[in-house]
Amino acid sequence: MTKEDFIGKEALEKVKKNGAGIKLCTFTLESDLPVMLQTSAPIIYKGEVLGVTTSGGYGYTIGKTICYGYIPVEHLDHCNQYEIETYKKTYKAQIHKNRALYDPKREKILI
Repeated sequence: MTKEDFIGKEALEKVKKNGAGIKLCTFTLESDLPVMLQTSAPIIYKGEVLGVTTSGGYGYTIGKTICYGYIPVEHLDHCNQYEIETYKKTYKAQIHKNRALYDPKREKILI
């Protein structure tokens, strides 16, 4: 920000002053089977599309489909009432605020 002028400086100053309007979140889908996600699958709350997923895949360590997506910061605390729609099917989704889904104590490792 110490440079005299550059493309995007005004936008960065606005974010620095007001904070970011969206946040990258981690979701897991409630499904017993792996779910194939389409590109930019909608993230829904009470029928309203809040954002879209950016990527996803099956997390074998946790046994659930994981996806990432951006939603507005004012919609971060909806007690896991989110849904993600992919290929004309809607799945309940749980948000994970710390984004770490692995097993840090290694309690779920099968020998």
